[in-house]
Amino acid sequence: MWRECRLGEVSDIRYGYTAKASADIAGPKFLRITDIQNDAVNWPTVPVCPITSQDLEKHRLQKGDIVFARTGATTGKSYRILDGPEAVAASYLIRVRITEKGLTSAFLELFFKSADYWTQVKTGTIGSAQGGFNASKLAELKILVPPPEEQKRIVAILDEAFAGIETAIANTEKNLANARELFLAFLKLVFVQGRSGWKEVAVSDFADACLGKMLDKRKNKGTPRPYLRNINVRWFGVDTSDLLEMKIEEKELERYMVRKGDLLICEGGYPGRAAVWEKDEPVFFQKAVHRVRCHDPAHTRWLMYFLYLADATGYLRSSFTGAGIQHFTGQSLKRFKVPIAPPDQASELTFRIDDLRGDLERLEATHKRKLCALQELKQSLLQKAFSGELTADRVEEELESATV
Repeated sequence: MWRECRLGEVSDIRYGYTAKASADIAGPKFLRITDIQNDAVNWPTVPVCPITSQDLEKHRLQKGDIVFARTGATTGKSYRILDGPEAVAASYLIRVRITEKGLTSAFLELFFKSADYWTQVKTGTIGSAQGGFNASKLAELKILVPPPEEQKRIVAILDEAFAGIETAIANTEKNLANARELFLAFLKLVFVQGRSGWKEVAVSDFADACLGKMLDKRKNKGTPRPYLRNINVRWFGVDTSDLLEMKIEEKELERYMVRKGDLLICEGGYPGRAAVWEKDEPVFFQKAVHRVRCHDPAHTRWLMYFLYLADATGYLRSSFTGAGIQHFTGQSLKRFKVPIAPPDQASELTFRIDDLRGDLERLEATHKRKLCALQELKQSLLQKAFSGELTADRVEEELESATV
């Protein structure tokens, strides 16, 4: 029979240790929230901390302990200790150690990934200034606990299923990476190996470029109009889902208007990232974005693709300014050298690149749907596990369906 209990009834819950992390002393590893990445800990990079033998005895992590992030953006994130050196948890973590013989840490770890768990955590953080979830709230979490043999069965099924899902995710990401490499290889073939007889020309010699309007709420006048920030300019496309507005006067319209066919290039944020504005309706642009109008429209996407290649190979960085936050300034853009093919050849090659990019984007969309389906399958299996509906045959069918 499954029974409902509170986490505090079946475990010992204790705050982590308060100390200053160090790399220069002898001591136990000092596990912090930031050390837990992708359900793993790279122990050699974890710092140590000073601690008395008495406090170490109280706070030493043991195999099977689960640490829980109690504050900040990662509230609710957890990690089960399986191996590693002598360590203690830092104060922004809460250590959960099972005291109930009929509950396994492997089963509790799965509960900490379930939708029911996250619903309880999110409900408990409402109204907290830091989005925190303290030990008292953690102790009140409700959990359904099946008999030990059922726990083992569920863990065995889900371990195998999750391993299969992770393999499918890795294969999907590898296929996508291979497709991107193929696209990049074709760009290298075009711009590096195929440039015999081409001229290397500065952007200012074949295009007009300017930066957008400075955003100043106190000084800006006119009518509020939608404008583009560098975050809106993605590679090969413009995201208009969150456009903001700024005041622009009638006399400024032509100066700061983006028309269909204009190339937009990030000045900051992600310097050099570029996309063509493809919409019929005009939009405006902020100072962190360049607007480029090529004298020959055949060179617009040509320049965009060369920027992508230059960014991928690191060549573009030599044109940036700034030691910390880097910028692709107006002067740097105008001086930037681009290999230019004759117009007919440039048009033909650009169309071929367009076709290959279209194939890549369709593949990316397919892979994105597949990755979403695999992540949803994880939650679906967890939901079935904690409602007593999990069977090995059903898991195999759903996994096969999601990985086709």
